[in-house]
Amino acid sequence: MESLLRLALIAGTGASIGGLQRAGRRIAVGIAVALVIGLLGASALGWFAVAGWYALLPQLGPAWSALIIGLALALVAALVWAVAERGRRRRTIRNGGLGLAGLVPPQLPSIDVAGLMERNAGTIMLAAFAAGMFLNRRR
Repeated sequence: MESLLRLALIAGTGASIGGLQRAGRRIAVGIAVALVIGLLGASALGWFAVAGWYALLPQLGPAWSALIIGLALALVAALVWAVAERGRRRRTIRNGGLGLAGLVPPQLPSIDVAGLMERNAGTIMLAAFAAGMFLNRRR
């Protein structure tokens, strides 16, 4: 019975690797798109600062132009931070107001894993087979 259980677990694990690879590719593409968007946004903000500096240069000189543009960029950063902080606070309130700091991890009971696997070998093999079939389906 133990060899059948190992075979079912290996089959389920092998079948699920394809699903994990597809999910990994999606995550990698999402990260790449986020990086490109972030770089484009930073570039646009930098060129905005250069254009503002050139616009203020004839009236105020190089030092004052740089100071004013720096303050404008600091104001933009403060606004972005305020919006992000507001969203974080709303999520905390929506999740019960505690966040993760107020949660106390429950004490796990001691479980006889070997006996559990012996008593439920058929159910475990069926679950591994179903998981393998579900994760290995073609889209």
